[in-house]
Amino acid sequence: MANRKRRADWEQRAQRVRKICADPTLALWQKAHRAGGAYNDVQLDGMQSKHRHRIFTTLSNLNEILAKYPIETFNDYELIETEDLWVIIDGFKSLASIKI
Repeated sequence: MANRKRRADWEQRAQRVRKICADPTLALWQKAHRAGGAYNDVQLDGMQSKHRHRIFTTLSNLNEILAKYPIETFNDYELIETEDLWVIIDGFKSLASIKI
């Protein structure tokens, strides 16, 4: 079980992701970019192995999608096809559902 500090940090990130994904003012590509940013520098040590595995697997799957696109800047997310954007957003939302 992760310690309280890790759990609180994870829940704050998850809340941020849920808020970003639900924001009707953001374009899909902005949601995909910003939701991913919520997981920057997350600390995985101290988490249960099953949680780390799910996080790594999800991020690996999302990276496979992103590898298809020449993304160098924030605006390059506009190049991602709508179907792939939905997969990315759903992936980040699934991470937000993990209870650490």
